[in-house]
Amino acid sequence: MVNKNNLPKVSINILSVIAVILSFVFLFTTFRYYDSTFLQYLMTIGSLAAVSSLALIALIRVGVKVDNKLAGIPQKNKRVLYTLLAYLVIPAICGVGAGIISLLFVAGFGDTWGKDASFGVFFIGTFVAIPFAFGAAFVYLGAIVNALSRWAAGLIWRESEAEA
Repeated sequence: MVNKNNLPKVSINILSVIAVILSFVFLFTTFRYYDSTFLQYLMTIGSLAAVSSLALIALIRVGVKVDNKLAGIPQKNKRVLYTLLAYLVIPAICGVGAGIISLLFVAGFGDTWGKDASFGVFFIGTFVAIPFAFGAAFVYLGAIVNALSRWAAGLIWRESEAEA
């Protein structure tokens, strides 16, 4: 039975199941031109989906932990400041920093190190920036679902207690 204490847990578990399904569907539609048998294709997609699903679930749980820690701060001013830092300022600085570094190396800043080093830093920056963006989105998704479910649980059970 769903009650005030376990509604956030139930909603996060539902979100985790949705992340697993979306991971499999995304990989299944992305790698549809595979040059092997269908069974090998399904095994490859299944293993990739399992790994990416575990990563997405871990990111969702990180968002839940961050939201719970921020909600536990008793002073409203500190809570608002830390929430803004955690969800807006720090990711923006990291995203802008990764973008600037990538642009500098594309523009030729890394030519003094040689073309291979410049390409390597750009390649790594791309493979860091894209997962960072998707990872941040799932951290935010976990935090948002957790906060909304806590709010809804408080609202639903407060109204039901007032009616009784």
